[in-house]
Amino acid sequence: MNSEKARAFLDEMAKAVCDPDADSTITDRYFTEDFEQIIDDTSIGRSQLDARIDLLRKDYTDVSFEYLSVIAEGDRIADVHLVRATAKDCQQLTIKTISLYTLRNGRIWRAESLTRLVEGSAADRQLLVHGE
Repeated sequence: MNSEKARAFLDEMAKAVCDPDADSTITDRYFTEDFEQIIDDTSIGRSQLDARIDLLRKDYTDVSFEYLSVIAEGDRIADVHLVRATAKDCQQLTIKTISLYTLRNGRIWRAESLTRLVEGSAADRQLLVHGE
């Protein structure tokens, strides 16, 4: 996969999973059942990812992803992106993320991410690591 195709894949995935009207099984299209993510040294699995996405859909509107950089080689994608959203109380949220994804059969199998809350409240950190 080249960088252009990787950017398109990530953009499609982000829009699909953040769509408040999307079926809850939409993540099956983009993530393996045994998906694992290390976020800021905390490991989450697929069920925790689905819970984070449900929380995002329920508590935030106008969710958007801005890809600042995407590099791909083989089955790996590295990116730097901003997640922007508006909380129900109208407070703005911005999270900067640096991630390295490993794909298996065209779906994300593993992700390692470093995040920084750029704008938002301490309560918004729940999106960075669900249950923290």
